[in-house]
Amino acid sequence: LIGWEIKSDHDSLLRLPRQIEEYSKCLEYVNIVTGDRYSHVIDFVPSFWGVFVCKNNKLIQVRKAKRNPQIDLLAMSKILWKSECIQLINVREKVHGIYRRPRYWLQRRLVSCHTVNDLPGKICNILAQRMHWR
Repeated sequence: LIGWEIKSDHDSLLRLPRQIEEYSKCLEYVNIVTGDRYSHVIDFVPSFWGVFVCKNNKLIQVRKAKRNPQIDLLAMSKILWKSECIQLINVREKVHGIYRRPRYWLQRRLVSCHTVNDLPGKICNILAQRMHWR
């Protein structure tokens, strides 16, 4: 999962600390794009975030994103709908009464039977298959 945050010269950085916190939990790669006014943002975002600055209508890569070393699989699993959690769990194991289980239980079960090396890719595949949403 790759995330992008865009801060134009007309935006505020007030929400950025919270966005950094949330994005850093559940995205494998994160990039921020700023206007020239906020080019100093490289000093505030984590070192694994990629940084792009738009100057004179040209996008300049200041730092390439690296894989997030602190992915929280539970936070990442919250992106999924209940039916999608069930689908991924059923690939690994059959759980009696799974359809009656609450979403938070399913998310924990999903995380318990996957690793940081396989769950993100599976979540990406599920999201790519979604139709008729937003």
